[in-house]
Amino acid sequence: MAVPRRIRQYLTFHDVPFKTIESRGTDPGRAALPACLRGRRVAKSLVIRTEDGYLMLVVPRDKSVAPEHLSRRLQMPYCRLAKASEIAQIFSDCEGGAVPALGNLYNLPVVLDKSLERDQDICIPAGSPDDLVMMRACDFAELTQAAVVEI
Repeated sequence: MAVPRRIRQYLTFHDVPFKTIESRGTDPGRAALPACLRGRRVAKSLVIRTEDGYLMLVVPRDKSVAPEHLSRRLQMPYCRLAKASEIAQIFSDCEGGAVPALGNLYNLPVVLDKSLERDQDICIPAGSPDDLVMMRACDFAELTQAAVVEI
């Protein structure tokens, strides 16, 4: 499956320059990256359940995040990773298990790890396990109105 139409239209509507990258045959969260991505910051997106609902957390793909640590960093008494069934309900237009980083499109507040903000480009999950979107990190932060936090 390609990048969902909703995401392509959103980026185009907002005049955000982006490039789609197919990483077929690899899991962007775990496997070796295609040659075109080596040396670039690739992010993963996690849906976090809080007392008030859900939020989207965008961190480097190689960063592990413990809910108790996240709870302290976000100053929230309760945080846990969303269950697969919750994710499927929120991202019904995406391929099973795929979580696009543009949480604002799904009415989720976005929290961006500060380490990603410093990079010129960021590669984010795009709603299918095989596709990424590369865009400027500053465009991502502005478009999503992300809260930038050191995780």
